[in-house]
Amino acid sequence: MMENTVLKEDILKESGKQPVLFEFGLKRLIRAKSAALIELRELELKLINAKHELAIEERNLLLNTNFKELGLTNEKMRNAYVNEQLNDDNIKIDVLKHGITNKKDDIEIINDLIKFNELLMKGE
Repeated sequence: MMENTVLKEDILKESGKQPVLFEFGLKRLIRAKSAALIELRELELKLINAKHELAIEERNLLLNTNFKELGLTNEKMRNAYVNEQLNDDNIKIDVLKHGITNKKDDIEIINDLIKFNELLMKGE
């Protein structure tokens, strides 16, 4: 992941282009921050819902699965079976967490650009 980011930064340096945020004025940065915060809250809500859905599905599996019929006689085997059945849901949660981290990084960059613009306005 880190190598991919470094590669993208190198490509931007070579092309002489910068991310569009770096060209925004103070008002547009504030609007971009507002939009990013709204997106962040939406992602967080999706994560909460996904966690609730996972818990419901896990309870359903534990209560409604005939483990004896499947030959899963000990708790370790049952847990492995449940985890395998919930794998897609766990991946969905991981993807949402990653999206939240990315959005927080975007907001941090916007905050830095806002501070930079404020310093330019003050003449520092």
